Amino acid sequence: MSTHTEIDELAFREAAAELDALADSPGGGVEGLDRASCSPAVVYLAQVGMGAAARGCSAQGWRTEVGKSRGPEGVRQLDEAEECMRHSGLWPWA
Repeated sequence: MSTHTEIDELAFREAAAELDALADSPGGGVEGLDRASCSPAVVYLAQVGMGAAARGCSAQGWRTEVGKSRGPEGVRQLDEAEECMRHSGLWPWA
């Protein structure tokens, strides 16, 4: 039986891998975020967050995984990524 932390980690990894595979695709990304006035790094974190949420990752799990994978710079960008998602109407967690 998987723990919530294991689900968060797997969901985050899968979402990041899928987004990285779409990076060169002209149709890649979430349309609402394409129009957002957020930096590319913040849009990336938001897109990974939405993909991870779709795979069962919690909001806290997303934040934890960003910290583990992106370090202090990613942690500093988390609030901005959340704001970007919420402003675009794309916050995936209740």
